[in-house]
Amino acid sequence: MAIAYRQISIDDDLDLCIDARKDAYFCRFGHYDGFDDFIRGIAESWRTIGDRGMVRHPHIF
Repeated sequence: MAIAYRQISIDDDLDLCIDARKDAYFCRFGHYDGFDDFIRGIAESWRTIGDRGMVRHPHIF
């Protein structure tokens, strides 16, 4: 399996990023209760960070 590091594209990868956050949330808390409140607004924050050219973190695909 080849590992590729690349910048995420919010427009292309948003659903994948949310799914990854949801998995991590479940691993930490053992349930999905409260996830919708947790994730609310994150996509907009990610867009703002990207639009401002702020720090971007590569993701492994």
